[in-house]
Amino acid sequence: MKHHILHSLAHELEEVVRKTQSFERLKGEAEKCLAQSEKFNSEKMEFEAAVYAKFLGVLNSKKRKLRELRDQLSKKEISGESAQEAEDSDKTESFDGGSDDEKSEEKPREKLAGTSKDPPPRRGYVRKKITHK
Repeated sequence: MKHHILHSLAHELEEVVRKTQSFERLKGEAEKCLAQSEKFNSEKMEFEAAVYAKFLGVLNSKKRKLRELRDQLSKKEISGESAQEAEDSDKTESFDGGSDDEKSEEKPREKLAGTSKDPPPRRGYVRKKITHK
């Protein structure tokens, strides 16, 4: 009977050792995964910051071009040119601000001379920064 009990204890001890080793292995893998996830998150944040900076440059240049076009339109209207002449000259610009349909005569005059004070409604969503503790 003692032999049987010792054999059972030895078997149980081997099982505990195997499970402990398995736990340590899984714990190591989990730590590696966490480190890799943090690295990917950091790289993603850097990438998003770089893309956002480039986007802002493009956006600001488009805004600058729109202001120039509005100023040209205002100057032409002040100098006595008709809205039609201003539209015709805008169509020859290299700026791609939209299709010619958007600049048609059907559009009310006040819409053509819009300002940045009344921007178009925002679409999409704003991404929130997630902080990890």
